[in-house]
Amino acid sequence: MFGKKKEQSVETNGIVYRRAKTWRVALAGCSSGIGMCFYVLLGLASYVANAGYGIATAVVGIILTATRILDGVTDPIIAIIIDKMNTRFGKIRILMVAGWLIESLAVLIMYCWASGKGHGIVLFVLLYCLYVIGYTMCNVTAQIVPAMLTNDPKQRPMVGVWSTAYNYLVPMILNIVITVMLLPKYGNVYSVEMLAASCIVCVAVSGVGLLLCCIAVSDIDKPENFVGVTSKKKAEPVKVKDMWELVKSNRALQTFIVAASSDKIASQTASRKKQDNRNRSALPPLTQRAAPSISSHSHANPALQHFSSVPVILSLFCRYLSQPKCCIYSSSALSQSAIR
Repeated sequence: MFGKKKEQSVETNGIVYRRAKTWRVALAGCSSGIGMCFYVLLGLASYVANAGYGIATAVVGIILTATRILDGVTDPIIAIIIDKMNTRFGKIRILMVAGWLIESLAVLIMYCWASGKGHGIVLFVLLYCLYVIGYTMCNVTAQIVPAMLTNDPKQRPMVGVWSTAYNYLVPMILNIVITVMLLPKYGNVYSVEMLAASCIVCVAVSGVGLLLCCIAVSDIDKPENFVGVTSKKKAEPVKVKDMWELVKSNRALQTFIVAASSDKIASQTASRKKQDNRNRSALPPLTQRAAPSISSHSHANPALQHFSSVPVILSLFCRYLSQPKCCIYSSSALSQSAIR
């Protein structure tokens, strides 16, 4: 159906590059759409925490931001697992499916099976941490796909184009489905039932994206394509101690890590405020007054407003230590959006 040749190659200036078929590039970009499905769903976390677990909305914002620190632990662990893993079925599909199953199980319990059953903050935090683990496993593995798919410099930009398209289209479509179709169906109220329906839709769409991505990488996800990057190589394997030594003796890397992390926290804080405002704007006026709001809690508690500016200050300071001339580059926009 898609042609008889399993892989393509092109020679440029005496160098033979590996190319992928256009349909594989297009379907492989669905890995970005998977993450966007859960991004949209977790944008409603403050509502499910409040309605289903009785947690104050302001506390939810702190929980979701604080638990992102777990990424700093899970990312290198998953990277080591990817480096050491090698099966006759490859590694990309296995790890992506495993990560998707974990994060899907976490959100289904959080939104559908345990919500509104009298559980409290402990279960919510545990489920969110489980989601972070699955999300990390699925998305870190997905970062391998572009490099394995093609190394042709003329085709590589197309991989980014497709990923960007999914990054914009998937959340746009899901937000329309949730606010225009599901929300009115449940009386324009972010109830436990409405949130459960939103969860099922997002998980289902992400499952389709996972299937399409697995089809796209089926031709490259083979043991022979990972020769030289697995633990079967005779060279000394990478250890956690080696990673620590790299960070400990590299001042520029230290400042970059703190700056990038603080940027991420500030960006997430701002995006959650904007998501909350968008969700509230879709409600009727009377419902808007009754709906819990992150912004309203932050205005009631000025400490929360100042909390959002802390990551920006850290980022500016670290950028000043590493490159004083560029310290304002990316954090100025973040500061405006996070402090508002």
